[in-house]
Order: sequence, then C-alpha cells, then structure tokens
Amino acid sequence: MSATTESSFYPLSNLKHPFLKKIYKATGNDTTVTIEFAIASAVDCCFIGLTNASSAVLRLYSATDVLLATEMLNVSTNGNVFTKVSGVSYCTIGFSATAPVYVGNIGVGESYTMPDPLAEVIPDFVDNSEESISADGQLIVNKVEWLKLVESSYFVDNLDDYNYIYALFRSVDRPIWVAHFENTADTINPLYS
Repeated sequence: MSATTESSFYPLSNLKHPFLKKIYKATGNDTTVTIEFAIASAVDCCFIGLTNASSAVLRLYSATDVLLATEMLNVSTNGNVFTKVSGVSYCTIGFSATAPVYVGNIGVGESYTMPDPLAEVIPDFVDNSEESISADGQLIVNKVEWLKLVESSYFVDNLDDYNYIYALFRSVDRPIWVAHFENTADTINPLYS
C-alpha cells in the first residue's frame, strides 16, 4: 500500500489498524492511495470508513497497468457495491476534501450476499453516556453519541453453503464490512466489524 502524501503523525500503516479512529492523514486536500493485491482478484465493492473526503474515485487496474474500471464512490454511505471486475492486480482511490484528507479504513474486494434474512432489521439505539453525581449533588454527564444496534440472522439450508460461508469468514484476517441488506445504504450504512 502507498499514498501520494502522508503525515508523519498519521501514517498510511494506520489503515491496517482495526480501530477506525486510528486514521491515515494526507498532507494535502487531495491524495491517492494505491492498494496492491497479492494475486489478481475479482472486485465488486469498496468501503471507506471515517473520512472527511467529499469525493472518492476508485480505479481498478490489471497487472499490465490497463485500466479495467472506474467507480465514483459514495462517501456519505461508506462506499459502493458494483458490477464485478475480474483480473484486478491493484487499485487506486483518489480522495478530495476541503481540508487535509483523512481516512480510518478502506475495504476493497469481493462481496458476498447472505441468504434468506430471517427478520427485518430495525435499528435500535444504545445510549452509552455516563452520569455521575458529586457529594454536593452536582450532576455531570459525559455525553457519548448514540450507537446503533442492528440484530439480524440468516437461514442457511444446506451444509455446503454453511461451510462456504464459514470458510469465507475464517479466511479474512482483517476486519470486514457488513451491509445488512441491499439498497439500505441511505438508512443503514455498512457496518465495520
């Protein structure tokens, strides 16, 4: 992985950290991050977490530097799922912002649609704010932004599908992005876990 600019205080290596708040930060308002794949891969999604970018453009390339596809990413909903492109050896993501660009994580790869969701996803909110009362009766509240709790389950009706899904998740050594249902990005952004 490489980038056109990089702050020494927020290096590009931070993108490999599991916590989104450990960001990579560029030194300018525009930067390009290049990600190389170990082997030529199929790519049909790109997700971006915790960024101030106002726009992002994904470009997919072959091993011979042929541009295979260009996708405008929706930074307000954390990214896109698009038509699968095969033979991708590396990609670049160009970010633009009104201040030096920062990014918490990038996920580029192949999506998988889980079969048969069993329940409708209804976002529930959890308030993790802390309250403390002093001996004199003063109330201090440490407000924390509400977290969304989304519960869902899926029905897998045969062992081969189960084993495939299990192997898929076991093979990922990095955090994954989960988009619970198709076409819900406006109400439920993909989750980073």
